[in-house]
Amino acid sequence: MKGRDKRLVNVIIPATENTEQMSFSIELSKLETVLKEAIENNNEVLVFKIGKETVELSIAQVKEIVKMAKLQIKAQVIIPKALQPYINSLSESMLNSFDEKLSAREEEIEKVWTCLYSKQKSNAILVGDHGVGKTAIAMEIARQISLRKCPKPFLRYNILQINTLELMELADKSNFRYRYVLETLKDFLQLNKDKIIFYIDNLLHVKCDYELFKTFMSCAKSYNIKIIASIYSEDFENYFLVDDDLIKYLNPILVEEPEIEEIYPMLKTRIDKLQEAYGVKISEKMIRFSIFTGLHLSSSNSSNPESTLDVINFALADVKRKGQKEVNKLNILSYYYINFKLAKKTSKNEKIITACHEVGHYLVSELSKNIKSKKNSFVSILPIGGALGLTASHFELGEQLTFSKNYYIDEIACCLAGRVGEALYTNEFSSGAQADLMSANAMAENLLMSYGLSDIEGEKNKSYTYGNYIKDFLLTDEIRMKIHNETSKILDEAYKRAENIINDNKDVFKEIVERLLEDGILSGDELEEICQKYRKN
Repeated sequence: MKGRDKRLVNVIIPATENTEQMSFSIELSKLETVLKEAIENNNEVLVFKIGKETVELSIAQVKEIVKMAKLQIKAQVIIPKALQPYINSLSESMLNSFDEKLSAREEEIEKVWTCLYSKQKSNAILVGDHGVGKTAIAMEIARQISLRKCPKPFLRYNILQINTLELMELADKSNFRYRYVLETLKDFLQLNKDKIIFYIDNLLHVKCDYELFKTFMSCAKSYNIKIIASIYSEDFENYFLVDDDLIKYLNPILVEEPEIEEIYPMLKTRIDKLQEAYGVKISEKMIRFSIFTGLHLSSSNSSNPESTLDVINFALADVKRKGQKEVNKLNILSYYYINFKLAKKTSKNEKIITACHEVGHYLVSELSKNIKSKKNSFVSILPIGGALGLTASHFELGEQLTFSKNYYIDEIACCLAGRVGEALYTNEFSSGAQADLMSANAMAENLLMSYGLSDIEGEKNKSYTYGNYIKDFLLTDEIRMKIHNETSKILDEAYKRAENIINDNKDVFKEIVERLLEDGILSGDELEEICQKYRKN
């Protein structure tokens, strides 16, 4: 008599409008028995109790669950005892994970699936800088397989992660045992290659040990085992691209930094878990503020998801320590080195000058009609780095790809607007615009010498630069004087544009200055709210 199948299967109840996704484990034979009895009794639905929740599933839904459960069991692999300390199943660890689908990485995930489909070179090597989300992509592949949302041929697959550091430590302790484990690993992978995807978190470790490298080459070259691996861009260039014999067997997939607007959707689930763990809240506005400060104030100056998460984790911990209920800007700014001592000692007059300078930059950037892609992140009058103030902005990809002469004149106006803002309060110029003047002058010269946007007759389509080099042999004294005179005209026109914008919007200028003096820093959302109020009026 055949014994009862006591193997457990994971039943996933999809999310609905009123309920979250749920799951429970049940013996396969018991599930089949319940289904059989329901069919015999002509029941239309089966009722399952999960904790305090009661869920009704149709007969068709349960039939599909049984079908998928059999596939799940068929795909299960038994990891040899010798390998258990060095391998773990990502598929099993993801079974009860309710993490949402990874956002903003659809293109890279599609490439991974395509590489794994391949009959030759069935590997996907995720190449990118620290914190851009290489591991998150591998976890998304595991999540899709465990929730059976992957391409159909991969329903029977498991993702197994190898701990290369543990293996290298074993090599130091016992070379004999190490070789035995590697041979066992090769035999295991070859035997189960039709239902295993092999994941290596840092491929550089493979290059650090000859025996481990031989094992990897056997998997990639001889056995054509499906592999996902991640590695830093610099390491890939230095140790893999230069190896002609190795690189021809690999499929590198570049994982670049996400766009600034993509970071929040990517991190939402993890941020929600952090809020729950700390028992405090962070609003979407403060999350956006964390992203923008990370872009401009962190040491990496990049839109890095992991760096943003570090900032938010610090801010939540700071709130918890201080007994607050919700994150504010100061909690976030505490993460960075900001000279608050200097901020407290700076005179009111100096603060007003700095505020007028930065608001000048912001207002002209915001209201210049030819600048469409630049978005303002925040404006600060807190001493950061070597600057007394900072107007930070970012660009939206694809919003503006071609640039006219008027665009550049508006950009030059933005550079000069700090000086215009100061003059509105002090009626004189200061030395604080040195960097702005250098940028403005360089932009005006490039407009004429590199982009061929001159109004001088005979000079409209000429370029006097080659890369970063100026073609001095083409520049006669007469041409130099013409360029000098037209540069002056461009700078004067740009200054006038900045002056007109600020003079036409003195009320909003004054309010933002006053708010900056109170808060020290205003986020892009806060600035937009102030401007929107005046637009309505």
